[in-house]
Amino acid sequence: SDPVLLHAEDQNFQIRQTLTRYSKMVEDQREIVSARRRQVLTDRGSLRLFEEQLPDLYQRLCTSVGRDQVFQIEQRVTLFHMDNHWAEYMCEVDTLRKFIHIRSLDGCNPLDLFHRTIIQSFRAMRDETEAAILETLRKIKLSDQGELLGDCLPETPAATWTYVISDNPLGDW
Repeated sequence: SDPVLLHAEDQNFQIRQTLTRYSKMVEDQREIVSARRRQVLTDRGSLRLFEEQLPDLYQRLCTSVGRDQVFQIEQRVTLFHMDNHWAEYMCEVDTLRKFIHIRSLDGCNPLDLFHRTIIQSFRAMRDETEAAILETLRKIKLSDQGELLGDCLPETPAATWTYVISDNPLGDW
């Protein structure tokens, strides 16, 4: 019941509570992306973008290499762009989180601004991911024998990024 200890514990509780408020929406978005990723990996019917947006190319590829191969191509391209755009988005969120408190000097509520910004950025990320998928699929070329040519498909990355959320944003001191 030392007053200094109680104050320190209260301050640490407030820090954790604030961190949770910032992290909750990002965690919800991560769950949305993870669910979509699982769907792409397990549900063949979940991939309709190629067939709906580029039907001529889709049919030509199905005729040349078969539906299974076209599914694998769309799956690979989709996962590649989903992962890349998610990593870029997380980097953007991390930067925003580091500097959002500067906006409180303007009288803005940094938490509200953070949430509004990441909602807009998340929507933009989904749109950019879809556009990148379609752009990659448009570049697919076939040889006269109906085989895929060259480097038209993206390579999967050799490493992944991991973001760690700290319980103490003030660091150890």
